[in-house]
Amino acid sequence: MVFDALTSLTGLAGWWSTVTGSGAAGGELRVAHGDAGSLVISVDTADRPRSFAWTVLAYSLNSEWAGTRITFLLSPDVVGLFIWARIGDQRQRSF
Repeated sequence: MVFDALTSLTGLAGWWSTVTGSGAAGGELRVAHGDAGSLVISVDTADRPRSFAWTVLAYSLNSEWAGTRITFLLSPDVVGLFIWARIGDQRQRSF
C-alpha cells in the first residue's frame, strides 16, 4: 500500500497535483507544479515492496536538486511502517 502510494501515478498524484510517466524501474516521472514548473525524476529501482530509488533529472524550482539520488527503504515496524529515506550523500531523514 505505501509502496503504491509512492510509486504509482495515482498514489503520487495524492501527494502532488499532476504526475505523468511511469513509477516502474527504468521509468521517468514528471511532476507538474502548475505555472511554477516541474520536477523530472528517473526511477532507478522499484523493488516491491521494500525499496525504490529515484534520481532527480531536473527541478525548475531548485536546480541544485538535479543529480540528487533519493532512496526509500520500507520495512514493517512495531507501530506500523518505518520509512527511511536517503537524499544525496548528506541529507538523511526517517519518516
